[in-house]
Amino acid sequence: MKRALVFFAALLVVAGSIVAVVVAKTHKDKVTLPSREVDTFLHAWARNDPADMATLLDSPPTDLAAAVSGLVQAIPGSSATYTRTALSGNATDASARYHAKVALKGLGAIEWDGALALVHSKAGWLIKWSPNDLFPGLGTGQHLTVERVWAARAPILAADGSVLVGDEAIVQVGLEPDHIKTPADLAAVKFGMKSLLDVDPATIDKVLHAPGVRPFYFLPVTTVSRLPAERYQRIHDQLVPINGIIFRSAQGVVAVDAALGPILGSVGDVTAERLRQLGPPYAVGDRVGLSGLEFVHEKRLAGSPSTDVVIVDRKGATVRKLKRFAGKAGQSVRLTIDPSTQKAAEAALAGVRNNAALVAIDPSTGAIRAVVSKPDGGFNRALAGTYPPGSTFKVITSAALLAAGDTGSTPAPCPPTINIGGRNFRNFEGEASGSLDLAAAFAISCNNAFLGLADPLPADALGNAAALFGFNARWSLGIEAAGGSFPKPSDRAERAAAAIGQGRVLASPVQMASVAATVANGRWRTPVLVTEPAAPATPAVAALDPRVDSTLKSFMASVVRPGGTAAGAGLPANAFGKTGTAEFGNANPPRTHAWFIGFRGDLAFAVIVEDGGVGGRVAAPLAAGFLRALPQ
Repeated sequence: MKRALVFFAALLVVAGSIVAVVVAKTHKDKVTLPSREVDTFLHAWARNDPADMATLLDSPPTDLAAAVSGLVQAIPGSSATYTRTALSGNATDASARYHAKVALKGLGAIEWDGALALVHSKAGWLIKWSPNDLFPGLGTGQHLTVERVWAARAPILAADGSVLVGDEAIVQVGLEPDHIKTPADLAAVKFGMKSLLDVDPATIDKVLHAPGVRPFYFLPVTTVSRLPAERYQRIHDQLVPINGIIFRSAQGVVAVDAALGPILGSVGDVTAERLRQLGPPYAVGDRVGLSGLEFVHEKRLAGSPSTDVVIVDRKGATVRKLKRFAGKAGQSVRLTIDPSTQKAAEAALAGVRNNAALVAIDPSTGAIRAVVSKPDGGFNRALAGTYPPGSTFKVITSAALLAAGDTGSTPAPCPPTINIGGRNFRNFEGEASGSLDLAAAFAISCNNAFLGLADPLPADALGNAAALFGFNARWSLGIEAAGGSFPKPSDRAERAAAAIGQGRVLASPVQMASVAATVANGRWRTPVLVTEPAAPATPAVAALDPRVDSTLKSFMASVVRPGGTAAGAGLPANAFGKTGTAEFGNANPPRTHAWFIGFRGDLAFAVIVEDGGVGGRVAAPLAAGFLRALPQ
């Protein structure tokens, strides 16, 4: 019995020892695994807080901020999540695994699985620092970021598909100051650059004396395309021998036709304002459209860059590419410009010294076939300039008279002066005739004949007629452009002035080309410059009454024939037109803009020469030169 009791007591001692060991081991496991430290580290990483992360590292590196945030900060608006997926260890060492997901704004996500090694010390659990903690295989001084690669910018095309402006091999023409040794050298530089590249001599001085310039620097001044080859070779051969002028190959966006420069626009380094407008994926250092159609269609022409997630070293050199997010190639923009018509328009205005413009339009579609504004590279007056249309507006006044029942044979006396609403009006050169009819008054452009016939018309007759020719219509070419404005006249005198295209009536050259096109086609068409992408549809305007349109054609034919105001301008017999001499300013006698609008076949056009004098003597011969220069 005694022996049995001793055995039972010993058994209880052994069992108690086993229970104590199990309890102690379980308690130790619960308090040593560093789940809180791992989660705190990962959450600090997700909110881009390297300072908090550093408190959990045994030896945080000096470049920790760049290492942990480089990828998220590379694309503003991106975010990251890091989630613990496993944890194991003992009282002194542990290891954790996590899953990383970085959502790059506008692109997508990159994911990976990583590991952390931890050690227990007097300070508690700490993560043993290694670059590998942040990404498998990451080395010292390395971090993740992105590199963007833009494809070649898409071109702007003419109607026939030929390139008007595109990304191509170019040549920068610049200066090396230490080669310009004498005043004669500088004079030769300025003369050569001005005569061959139209560079203002003041620009040369500005470039040479810019802050920080060194004698051995290459100082770019302008660019020149290698095409057409004959032109490039001529420029090269004449400029290279001049001391100080240097040619250097480069890549850039170049307009084939300089006359279209204001419309096509420019491409350059993105500005802070432009960067705010565009947003991601654009960044400092990108080249973007800054004006014209390059500005309007930036995202279409540029597409989007391919973006590589990469590992880079301290110097920014790429160590390894991890993932590519494919970009999108740019798409071309196609214009209605016809190269042969454009060349003819440029040739017609080549010798004009005054500010001037010529616009040509397809009457049946409104497609703009040619645009020229002089001087080259200046204000786009062909599309955006507004002027009193003068006697070219008599096309519209005639339409109102014909719609009211008048005909070409309606008597139209032409006194030297006439008083309407208390205001005296005179004919431009004092002409007078008591035996004219409406057709003859149109041919010789007698102001007072039109004023006498238009005065009895209903107050809204001129405004209604102007609307049939596109005045006050809302339309857009994407770039800066103006149409025709016909404000409601406030009294009889102002209505009389409007009848001869004066007063508050204003129109752009493209608007007046569309007036001529309306007669040619029988209906006004909205001017169109861009066909790809397609422009939004605009409300249709009612067609002219066929009788009215037929009579207007006969009126405009008479202007270029013997006795008409453009008879001596050299216009072909199958042309139709209307001259205009529009007064402006307060000089006495008044200064005048010279206008001519017209059409031949399937092409309508308008020409204006600012402060040019008489339309029949100045603008009409330019129109004749334009028609002669067109391909036959």
